[in-house]
Amino acid sequence: MPWEGGHSVVNFFRGAYSATPPDLRPVVKKIQYASPGFIELSALIDISWQIAELVTAVGGSILAANKVYDQVMRTYRQREWAKLKSEKLRIQNQIKEIELVSDAVKSLESVMALSEEQRKNLVQLSGADELVQLKILLAVYRRLSPLVELQNSGKANFSAEKNKNLKASD
Repeated sequence: MPWEGGHSVVNFFRGAYSATPPDLRPVVKKIQYASPGFIELSALIDISWQIAELVTAVGGSILAANKVYDQVMRTYRQREWAKLKSEKLRIQNQIKEIELVSDAVKSLESVMALSEEQRKNLVQLSGADELVQLKILLAVYRRLSPLVELQNSGKANFSAEKNKNLKASD
């Protein structure tokens, strides 16, 4: 999968959605508009749990997480990584650049508290391409940010404490 430009991110999420069988996709079960409103979703527990853990990890240290994200994005723009491919960096023997990309990936993995299994899945999904891993993590972080805001404002609850009961019952 080529990762150049903004369409790559959109296509990544569309591809993930399309690759998910319809019976395994999240479904809106109920919406209540009257105050206090809510949305009830039905989704796979394991995936829901992983999203909750990501939201909780980022939300628990939102200032630090945003600082890491901003620093990575600043470097990403300055070094024009959006236009590059890891293969080209390797051919040009730009080991230092690859190390910088790898460090950025590790920083985001740490802020998002990715499990070893999630890290392995990221490597597999990216074809072991550090730049693709970075672009995926940046895209996921941008999708997590609104969920973190909802949780921090009290409009949603993704906390591990509430969700442990769900995990234990399955």
